[in-house]
Amino acid sequence: MLCPLGAFLGVFSRFALFGMTKDHAKCTDCNLCLVHCQGADSPQGGVKWRQDECHMCMNCETACPEDVIKFTFLPNRKSTITVPDTVRRTALASVGAGAMFLPAARIADSLDVNYHPKVIRPPGAVEERGFLERCIRCAECMKVCPNNALHPAFFEAGIEGLWTPILIARIGYCEFSCVLCGQVCPTGAIQKIDEKEKMGVGQPPIKIGTAFYDHGRCLPWSMQTPCIVCEEFCPTSPKAIWVEEVDATVRDSKPGPDGAPPAYKTVHLQRPHVDPSLCVGCGACEKVCPVQDQPAVYVTSVGETRSKTNVILLENTSYNQKT
Repeated sequence: MLCPLGAFLGVFSRFALFGMTKDHAKCTDCNLCLVHCQGADSPQGGVKWRQDECHMCMNCETACPEDVIKFTFLPNRKSTITVPDTVRRTALASVGAGAMFLPAARIADSLDVNYHPKVIRPPGAVEERGFLERCIRCAECMKVCPNNALHPAFFEAGIEGLWTPILIARIGYCEFSCVLCGQVCPTGAIQKIDEKEKMGVGQPPIKIGTAFYDHGRCLPWSMQTPCIVCEEFCPTSPKAIWVEEVDATVRDSKPGPDGAPPAYKTVHLQRPHVDPSLCVGCGACEKVCPVQDQPAVYVTSVGETRSKTNVILLENTSYNQKT
C-alpha cells in the first residue's frame, strides 16, 4: 500500500488488454479463488473484480473447480471495477495524507543541531543527510554483520530514517577488523573501506562514536567491587580504556565476632577511564558490561568520523582547524 511504483502500475492496469472474465451463475462460493489469490482483486463470483490489484498470477483460474474464471484478451468490462473507490479512499484524504507526509518525513532536519545519541551508523557511512538520501533500507548490512550489531532504526532518526541501520551495542558490537557492511551496500550509503582504514593503520581510525561511563553504576566506582571486563575487551591498540589503580577501604560483608560491627578491609581496585582520542565507538565495552539492566558504560554517536559538527574534542572541529 506504500509502494509508489505499485500504485503507478495500478493506474495503467485499468486499461490492460488482458484480464479476467467471470461467469457468476456458475459460482458455488467455495472461495478457493480467494485462498489462492496473491493480490486483492476479489476474484470470487458475484462481485466485480479490481483489475488494478490483480498480479496476473492466474491462481484463481487454476483453483476454480466450476470453471467460473477465465483470463482472455479484451475481457468484458461488465465485471470490472473501472473507477476509483471513492467511498473507501476519498480523493481529499489521499491528497491530504500525501501533503502531510513530505514535511513529516523531513523532520530529520533537526539532526543538524540535535544529534540523537543512539543513531550510531555503520563504519564507512557517509554524512547523515547523504546517508538518508542513499540508503534504500535493503538490510544487506544487517544480514552480514557477524555480531548481529546492526538493527533497523525506529524513530531515532525521524520518520525519514525509519528502518535505516543503527548499531545497538547491547546486542552486539562492531567487530574491530570487519568491513563487510561497506562491501555489500548497493548504493554507497556505506562506503567501501579496508581493514587498514578502519583500524587506523598509518592513519586515524574510523570512529562511529564514543564510550562514556556512568560512575553511579560502574562496579569499581560506585560499589568498590573489582571489575575490568570492559578494559579487557577493548580492541584498540593502545587501548582506549585505561584503568586507575586505587586502594579503597570497604566494610566487610561478614559480621564481626560475638555480634561486633563488621570490620573494614582494603580492596585494590582498577577504575576504568575512556580516552576519547583512541575510542572508536565499537560498543564492545557496552556489550560485555556485567551490569545487566542498564550498562555502566555506553556508546553514543558523538565523535563520529563522518560528521564535522557532532564532535567531542575541540581539535576535531573545523573552527579549531581554521584558527
